[in-house]
Amino acid sequence: MFGTGYEECAEKASTPDIVNCITIKTKLADLALNNAYSALASGLNSSRKETLREAERLWLQFRDANCKYYSSMAGTIAHVQAAECLRAMTLTRAHELELAGQP
Repeated sequence: MFGTGYEECAEKASTPDIVNCITIKTKLADLALNNAYSALASGLNSSRKETLREAERLWLQFRDANCKYYSSMAGTIAHVQAAECLRAMTLTRAHELELAGQP
């Protein structure tokens, strides 16, 4: 479940520090996702753009539900796992959209 890029955060001293590190990385992943989405959408006709928009809405619902599962576990590790789930899934989706926009 822990994706590439987590290692730096795992070295932090406490659970709150780990979660904060992951949260910062998630904001960067979210920015990359938004940029990839915008770049991809800008080159699509209106029909394909709507299809992409719907896919993205559904993907966000899946990501949030999937990561909520991790936050439902007991213990402080649940906070780390849920945060890392959001980061890793968002970064993976950003890469997917970047690749989809390449010829």
